Amino acid sequence: MGSWSWIWNCSASCSKRMRASDPIRKVVAAPSLPHWFWFLPLLAIVLWWPIDAFWASDDFFALHYAQDRAHALADFTGWQYGAEDLWFFWRPLITLSFHLDVLLAGGNPFWAHLENVLAHGACVLLAGLLWRRVLSNGLAFAAALLWSIMPGHTGTIAWAVGRVDGHTTVWILLSLLMFVRWCEGKDRTRAFSLIAMLLALASKELAFAVAPLCTVIGFAIRRSWLAAFPHWLLLGAVIAFRIGVLGRFGGYLETAFDPLPMAYGYLDYIGNVLNPWRWHNLAVTESTIGAAADALRWLGFLPALIALWFCLGRKSAPLVALSLCLFAIASVPIAGFFASSENPHNLRYFYLASLALTGLLVAFGRVAVVIAFAAFAPAFMLARLDQHYADAESAEMHRKLVRQTDGQQGLWFAAGLPHSNNIGNVVQMHFGIDRMLRPPFADGQAKLYAHRPLLNDWNALSLHDQSDQPIAVPGAHTVLFRSADLLVTVPELPMQELPIKAEWRTAAQNSSQPGPWLDVTATGLDLSSARMQQLKDGGDKAVGSGIEARLVTPSIRPAAYRVTIFTANGYLCSVVPADASSEGTDGTIDLLRFFRDTQCVPLGYLLRLLEVPTIVDLTPSFPVLIEAGRIRNDQFVPTHRARTLPVMHFDRGYPAVVRRMLGIDR
Repeated sequence: MGSWSWIWNCSASCSKRMRASDPIRKVVAAPSLPHWFWFLPLLAIVLWWPIDAFWASDDFFALHYAQDRAHALADFTGWQYGAEDLWFFWRPLITLSFHLDVLLAGGNPFWAHLENVLAHGACVLLAGLLWRRVLSNGLAFAAALLWSIMPGHTGTIAWAVGRVDGHTTVWILLSLLMFVRWCEGKDRTRAFSLIAMLLALASKELAFAVAPLCTVIGFAIRRSWLAAFPHWLLLGAVIAFRIGVLGRFGGYLETAFDPLPMAYGYLDYIGNVLNPWRWHNLAVTESTIGAAADALRWLGFLPALIALWFCLGRKSAPLVALSLCLFAIASVPIAGFFASSENPHNLRYFYLASLALTGLLVAFGRVAVVIAFAAFAPAFMLARLDQHYADAESAEMHRKLVRQTDGQQGLWFAAGLPHSNNIGNVVQMHFGIDRMLRPPFADGQAKLYAHRPLLNDWNALSLHDQSDQPIAVPGAHTVLFRSADLLVTVPELPMQELPIKAEWRTAAQNSSQPGPWLDVTATGLDLSSARMQQLKDGGDKAVGSGIEARLVTPSIRPAAYRVTIFTANGYLCSVVPADASSEGTDGTIDLLRFFRDTQCVPLGYLLRLLEVPTIVDLTPSFPVLIEAGRIRNDQFVPTHRARTLPVMHFDRGYPAVVRRMLGIDR
């Protein structure tokens, strides 16, 4: 049966005395499980118990979708949330779990978050059972408990949608444990390993790592590269299903693999995983301890440095090599996120991979255990406080909005909704704003929009006045959160009215008699996939048919317009010069030029930025605010504002049309 000893024999010298109580085992099978080991999952559950938990970001999107049983069942034979042309994830068990959450608790967030905590407790127990194959019972307990309090897990456990990592890891660790038991001589457990692997594959693409992980473990124990051959067959069958039945391999459509940023980001993530103080906000402590805050950040590396010292000074290279190998393999499915290491919330992607490192941090004795917990425990407590404060703020904002809009209809624009907390380790109200007033979260009828730039970037244009207050949207209800519990109505400032019309006509490339302009202001501009293609054809002189579309301001021809397209998650605000080719006194905005003009910043982003809203918003129809004015000191100064909001009607096929318009092959 081979043994683990070919890896661990050299590591036995990590203890000063060669005896049966060596921290690193030299035996193949672990002895009987002590009763106190069962306190491990209980501790993890208590430490992460949901306290005033609330929904965040994609939760609104996921729960609203999953409350329909037909949607939950459809995800078994289609991509998650039915979101074609944006992401391609096959995660039916996750959608089904949200459907069960709605059936059990409706819009109450406690049960969904408790489910995540229970899954984490199961993961911690399985982690301990795996580590005790290598470490003593006490050190295996410490390794699993240390992993349980890593602050980077906040997004996995305390964010309902973060369960995609937690639930999947339950099945992955169970699959690995059953495979290890089979390698140790326990018959039939490999079949259970394959069942657990299938459940993991139906939860998240992270499970692609199971087969290679089993391959490495199988070689370590049985000296056989073929021990995991059935796992590779199962992986191949699932990939064949994804390609043959669902139509493609999957993943984010826009994922790019640039080697240098990925390599740098990967090393950055490793530093963030090993040092809980490296990314955490120390602004509060800096006011009291000054320069010591920087020292505290560096001291967070102490557990890793101690582990490195023992690894270099003793014959433990095989243990280190295996741990790093497992960490690297578990990281491969999340390679698309390596370049985005600046967002600490993304540490949740390393929920599984980080487990391979915690054993090294405690494996070299009691001193290492004490130092590791001294570094991670305070950071864990601060991360929990960050989550609690953000949840409390989000819950209060949601209550205020529900009360304010109770029994109301029409358009509502809410300013001050935070994407995340100030350091970005807790998401708040990022996606799904238009679901916040709908079942299962509320029974409202108001159409809610986030009054903030959709492009969360420093150079995004904002719809604010000179005093940096949000501009009230004409003909709608505009409210502003000055704090979580203070919601005020934004007064509408007087301004000259800007008459606005939306028109389109048949293009005239091959005809001297173009069709008449048709006023579609009342119904809105049809910019469905077919019309967008016709719009492109209308500007292509080599094409014989198409349409032209424009926005017209009768009798007013300004120097420039500010055009703001509102989506559920934010607005796209652009300044565009008036169409100089138009005649007479009317001002016009040619929509083909508006969408394709890459010279006007941020119009170069416009086509691509609308892809996500057309897929994830409840309806891909967006009201548009038009303002006329002039440019002064490189700033747009409005002089006229439309009292009505024309609507642009897109459809779910918009992203594919955009790619064709921009010549992008996907």
